[in-house]
Amino acid sequence: MDRAAAERNGPQAHTGGWLVEVRAAVEGVRESSGADIVALYPYDEDSDSFYAPLVTGLPEEDVGHALPDLSDQLRRFRADEAEGKVPPDLSVASYGPSAWLLTTRRTLVSTDPRTEVGSSFVRRHRVQAMVGLPLVVGKNLIGLLYLDYVERPGGHDQIDVSSAAYVQKVEHAASELALAIDASRQAEETRILRDVGALVGRVAELPAGPEDPEASSQRIDDVLRRVLAASGLGCVALYLLDPGGGRLRLVAAKGCPLLSSRAASIPAGGLTEAHHDERLAEALAEHGLRPVATFVPRGQSRSAVMVVADRDLLALERRLPAHHILLQSAADLLGGMVNAEHLLDVLGETNRALGAVTRLSVRLLQPGVTQRETLGTAVTLLTDPSLPELDFQFADIFLLESTPDGRLAARESAGAAASHHIQGIPDEAGTGRRVPTWAGPGYRILDPDDVVAYVARIRRTVVVAAQAAEEENFVTGYPEDLLVRKQVQILGKDGAVQGAVRVARLRESADRAPLSADEASGIYEITDDFTLNAELFDAYEHASLVRVFVPFGSDTTGVHAAGVLEAGFHISERCRLERVQIEALRACSATIAAAVETARLYEDVTLRARHLEIVNEVSRAITTSIDLEQTLSMISGRMARALDTSTCLIALLEEDGSAWYGAASSEMEDVWQRRRVERPQPSIVFEVVDRGRPLAIEDAENHPLVSAQMVRTLGIRSLIALPLMTSDGPLGAVILGQRDQLRLFTEEEVERATGLADQAALAIRNARLHAREEEEHHIQKDVVLVGFGQWGQKAYAHLELLKNFFNFRTHIVELEWPGRREALAEAERRVVSNGDLFYWDAPDSFAPAYDALARELETSCYVITYICTPAESHLPMLKAYYEMSNVVLIEKPLGAPPEAYREFLDTTDGSVQIVAADHYWFKLEIRLLEQLLNEERNLRAFLEEIEEVEIAILEEQPPGGSGAQIGMIADLIPHAFAIVSLLTPLDKLTLAPDHPLQIGRYQPLSSEYETYARLRGSFDYHGRTVGVTIDIGKGVTNAKWIKLSGERRKGGRRAFYKFDFGKGEAIDGTQSTLRAAMRPIRQPGVPDNAHLNMLRHVMEKKNPAVGILSIHEAIRANARIQTLEKMAAELTAAGEWTPYEQGQHPAFPTEEPVPVLVAAGETS
Repeated sequence: MDRAAAERNGPQAHTGGWLVEVRAAVEGVRESSGADIVALYPYDEDSDSFYAPLVTGLPEEDVGHALPDLSDQLRRFRADEAEGKVPPDLSVASYGPSAWLLTTRRTLVSTDPRTEVGSSFVRRHRVQAMVGLPLVVGKNLIGLLYLDYVERPGGHDQIDVSSAAYVQKVEHAASELALAIDASRQAEETRILRDVGALVGRVAELPAGPEDPEASSQRIDDVLRRVLAASGLGCVALYLLDPGGGRLRLVAAKGCPLLSSRAASIPAGGLTEAHHDERLAEALAEHGLRPVATFVPRGQSRSAVMVVADRDLLALERRLPAHHILLQSAADLLGGMVNAEHLLDVLGETNRALGAVTRLSVRLLQPGVTQRETLGTAVTLLTDPSLPELDFQFADIFLLESTPDGRLAARESAGAAASHHIQGIPDEAGTGRRVPTWAGPGYRILDPDDVVAYVARIRRTVVVAAQAAEEENFVTGYPEDLLVRKQVQILGKDGAVQGAVRVARLRESADRAPLSADEASGIYEITDDFTLNAELFDAYEHASLVRVFVPFGSDTTGVHAAGVLEAGFHISERCRLERVQIEALRACSATIAAAVETARLYEDVTLRARHLEIVNEVSRAITTSIDLEQTLSMISGRMARALDTSTCLIALLEEDGSAWYGAASSEMEDVWQRRRVERPQPSIVFEVVDRGRPLAIEDAENHPLVSAQMVRTLGIRSLIALPLMTSDGPLGAVILGQRDQLRLFTEEEVERATGLADQAALAIRNARLHAREEEEHHIQKDVVLVGFGQWGQKAYAHLELLKNFFNFRTHIVELEWPGRREALAEAERRVVSNGDLFYWDAPDSFAPAYDALARELETSCYVITYICTPAESHLPMLKAYYEMSNVVLIEKPLGAPPEAYREFLDTTDGSVQIVAADHYWFKLEIRLLEQLLNEERNLRAFLEEIEEVEIAILEEQPPGGSGAQIGMIADLIPHAFAIVSLLTPLDKLTLAPDHPLQIGRYQPLSSEYETYARLRGSFDYHGRTVGVTIDIGKGVTNAKWIKLSGERRKGGRRAFYKFDFGKGEAIDGTQSTLRAAMRPIRQPGVPDNAHLNMLRHVMEKKNPAVGILSIHEAIRANARIQTLEKMAAELTAAGEWTPYEQGQHPAFPTEEPVPVLVAAGETS
């Protein structure tokens, strides 16, 4: 980009296409949220810093000023965090909203930001409401998003940011924005890493070796020009520390010609602060540039710095962190070039060594090679007879790294043995060369006293004499004062000294001393700096070798050398090493260090680019399809490829999370799709879904969460399971399995897979929504309504309303009892006029109108059968209509024992969804209570303190109708269980040991069954026992509520939370020192459409039988109900019941006080 274009495009002109995509996504968030100001601060976890901010609704410069403030807040927070000073109840005001969001990763909603946040930004821009959202992909936080709403004249049209619907909407938008940012960043990082790779390749292609100053300058100019083009900055300059160490001398610069005359030499000071020099800043200002940063090459013995400048002072803050990698890599390469040339210059004492190193450099520094290939080439050249100055009989290279416990390990090694006197093995790579036995491949932890570890730590060259030669002058050419002579012990396993070997360590300035012709000798002091292992020393015949160990490079921390080079001879060839050979080897070590670093950069860039290309390919593939089956197939196939695993399995949850089923697999899909697991059976799918975090398992066969069937059938030995999470909740899990061998998944692989799983979850959710819309718009359903009594007619009224939204036809079946046809004549005409069908059949028919229906529904693709007949006919009707239905809906599985239902279900193939529905579960208040129990912080916290749950479902109307015929336990207890199921599984409910059930009978007696019942029990909640009292009945007062009560406190009211379904209000009395707060939960005039909602649920859901609606769950509840019915019958027969009259509660006898059950009054 030329300078004019840069000026036109502004400070963000070179931040890449990712910025355009992200800005468009941010604009979309602003439009959907209605926010006046939207500010995005991308975050990099590796550097713990923010970068490249974006804002809409404010001038661009305002956000640039915000970055230093954010950085200061974060630094202050991290400093206090490291010292343990952060308060446990971290608030927004403690360190600012950004630190709070980074720590909690929860949505911040403030309707009074001036008080709660208190920043100058809020006051300056008159922000009236603020929402902060953490942007998370997988387990990685990638940014913060702020939505600000400013004061509007008159306070009109202000958005309610605290409403649940608004928060859900913006959290969904934030989730999609996070995925967009992550995908765009990955694509941009791929481009940057390619630039790094191109730069590394270009440096490797440049000629190496001694050149005239002009040629050397041209090489550096070429690299600087490429750095400037790749980074898009205004200027880049390379400075080198002079021999005195006091000043930095300009080597070359691009983008600012004035530097060569105005800032050719600047004070050294702190190397990282070179860009703050006044003369440098003045020269840059002449070109409209400002110094931005200084980059110091890593692991270089000479001090060089690269200074960058731009028109925008925040140029680096506005760019991706990958740009820092580009610039740091450039500084490393430039430093390596300067360092290698320096080492070559100081070898003027011998042209032979200089020529040898030049030839080695030319052959070693090749583009596009790996570290292992580089090491192999290096040891081959060091033992190559065509390079007589370096013609060693053996050479080894060890690349080192630190272990977690602080020791050193050889992570990579290579060697070459050119003489049969050297113990060797064939090279596993098939190169034909022999490798010294002690330098074979493999990862090895070094003993702290090992000579290689010693040389790496002190970073000095060490020469080890051949013990068998008894050569006094085993190293020649160095003045005696530049050698440190030691005698190193050879130790056995038991620590016994078995001999000693003489060594000489070169001092730091040994390479700068004049060549000494005298044969030096000196006193050898015994040292324990390092020792030699007697077993290895004898096994490898090291007593007959003269060896030199040369350190090279530096690790990222600067604690030890990056590697050690070993070379030498057998005493049959020579017994001493000359200075020319050692210094040539030291010069070669610098070239090897540069070559290894170049190869490492190439490997990193290639691997990262390959991974990003796969990720981008997978992302495109799984987000382009809206067909659910095709989407699942794409995800399973491409995720296995992205992580190079044997198989990918996708498990999806039932909608209530009570079970999961195999949905798709990259292999053996028919086997996997037959898998289904219900809670509470342990499963890795439930584990990762509940934790919301991935889980990697190296040994699947012996892990308790992995089923033996999965291991046996699918042959999986190692796996990683990842949750499929969306803003609407978990969808299921992805399991990536390895078959052929045990595999330990790396943290980078887990993060990469997590990002893919997040995109996959979004794609599955969108595909599901599309499938549902397609199904509802294009698939015609048929609803069979069996029975047209009170419930049947009520259901038909709801079905008429649902026809406005769904495509279906209703078939009504009714028994032709005497006079029934006449009574329903008008209703029948209305049904037919609506385009629906009405069937009559004789009462003695085994199934009403079955044959006629079978013919009519022969071409139907989806049939819902709703059984509205009396309870005793439910099971016969279920058996009759099962084969012609896709879904069968019954009110409750009553009228037959649970064993009878189970016996029938065991004979079916499970292909028909049986919904044992309780419309009470669909009451608006029940759904709202479920949401509050999951989302409201005060109520969630209060749940940890509750000691008692009270439920009342009472009606003022006298007992009558079907309720009087079956009793209140069968009629109303299922509704109470629907409420209890929000707090605990029903099978966890334990009856009280004393008086678990008490019954009352309405006076005068009108039914042989109980008309009032009180049930007492308890359940375990997080290790605490919570009591339960349920009152149900008719002929008393209208009361439908649930009350959660905490512990009793002396001198204060018992804390409670009450949800009144009848009055449509919630009473929050959790703060015992404050007056209870009351708020409406259903506004006056809003009808109770629970029955309609139940039918809509069955109509629109592909798998509607979930949770309490599952036939299996209903049977379990029914078994409990039948137990209670039997207890009630025994109490009735024994006369142990309490009479009561209209409007009164039974006065049950009890040994302990029973809480008074009232409809209201807790607000005082």
